[in-house]
Amino acid sequence: MSIATESIGSISPAERIRLVHQHVTTSTKDGGLGVTPGAVEWPRVSSVFILHDHDYNDCLISSWKAELDISSHLDSIKDHVSFHFVNNQSIQSILATDPSNGLLPYLS
Repeated sequence: MSIATESIGSISPAERIRLVHQHVTTSTKDGGLGVTPGAVEWPRVSSVFILHDHDYNDCLISSWKAELDISSHLDSIKDHVSFHFVNNQSIQSILATDPSNGLLPYLS
């Protein structure tokens, strides 16, 4: 068993999807495939979005209808939720510093 196979087995399904999306959309200079919409090298690519596991989504939705316990599905969801909150936190910190940078010269 190779190192790559061992490390793949230890990550969650959500992390696998995120890594595939990151590898596809990262520039070739940074080691990715560099697939970007509108680029000359990719004339048929109109958009790139994170992959979805439709079978898993159908199973998840049907289990939610049967019971409201999502603890068994938390591993696949938690990475997306944490990424969302980290992204929001960085955006809010940027938005908070810009007005203060403009207010200081205005008041002096």
